[in-house]
Amino acid sequence: FWLKYVCRNCSYLFREPCRFMTLLLGAALMVVRASGSSTGKNLQRYAKRPGQYNSTLNLLGIALKLLTGPMDTIAYNLAPQSTLAPFCISLGLLFDFCAAGRMHGDAVSQQDVAAALLIVSGTALCMANGAKTGRGLHNPPDLDMLTTYSVLVSTIC
Repeated sequence: FWLKYVCRNCSYLFREPCRFMTLLLGAALMVVRASGSSTGKNLQRYAKRPGQYNSTLNLLGIALKLLTGPMDTIAYNLAPQSTLAPFCISLGLLFDFCAAGRMHGDAVSQQDVAAALLIVSGTALCMANGAKTGRGLHNPPDLDMLTTYSVLVSTIC
């Protein structure tokens, strides 16, 4: 119900409701991807603390990174990469930035905060001026490509 309501109302604003919805869906996939990827990286780093190596957490971090990798390909087939890529990179940076001080005890300087704010403002410019709509779901990634990706990354790990 709410999807119909949003599509009907955004058609007045954007003239292409389905393409706007694919942008929202692509952004949602990138949020899941950035949070999963950041969680995986931080689990791996936490698992490799000096004197407290935890192989289970390390494997969980690797699995999270492996599972979130294909989400880029799927999201870029839904919405434009010129809009989604900067969005995902800045989200990952912010997630890692928050985890650095709280989870790992890294000192966060004012210069680090200023640099993060510059990156977020640059991302906002990319989001505001990037392509608003993609080509839609024309050629979704096929299962063979995703399987090949998973096997390759698993082999490398």
